[in-house]
Amino acid sequence: MVHDDIQKDSKILDVAFVNKVSLEEKCWFFFKEHSKCFTYILCLLLALGCIIGLVLWSKDLYGRHIQNRFIALQSPEDKILFAEHHLSHPLAGVCFLELADVAYQAKDYPLAVKHYTQAQVGLKHSIFGGRAALGKAMSLLACGEQEEGRIALLSTATDVQHLRSIRAEAFYLAATLAMDRGKPNKTKQALQYIASGDYGDMWKERAQELAKSYNIEL
Repeated sequence: MVHDDIQKDSKILDVAFVNKVSLEEKCWFFFKEHSKCFTYILCLLLALGCIIGLVLWSKDLYGRHIQNRFIALQSPEDKILFAEHHLSHPLAGVCFLELADVAYQAKDYPLAVKHYTQAQVGLKHSIFGGRAALGKAMSLLACGEQEEGRIALLSTATDVQHLRSIRAEAFYLAATLAMDRGKPNKTKQALQYIASGDYGDMWKERAQELAKSYNIEL
């Protein structure tokens, strides 16, 4: 009975003590009681910060190394080796795009298709990636692969990740291709996409001019 009274008195004193202690003192007592946990957390955060800093520094160093190698490239062979070594890097895409353009101008269309396809890996949906997509489609058409070239054009035109200017040009080329194939309805459909879409006044005017030359009413 005496023991119960002592515990009761102790609880009353604890409550009274807690009520009198200020917020700053409560925080200090809490921190002091859990100081080891706070130390571990702080060490963990510092270690994590060091790791992140090291990773960012390494990426920056690697990026500078790649850029220096790219600047030093001279021959087509050097560019091919560099690009094949760093397939997914944008600078590799630039190399492949340049090689593809050279192959296209030389009328080596199968090689142009290969390099335009490789260029898309690093350039993705950037303006240069769009150029690579269009170049691939035109190279396929020049190879005699009419169906594959047509599909490549429509795929580029309908890919919303490409820039509007790239998509508009793909629709425009698809329209001329459809007319060459004797399919004016497909031509009209492609030109209507440009005229009614948000592709800019320049492409709208070009679509209307082409439709007029084909005697197509949009």
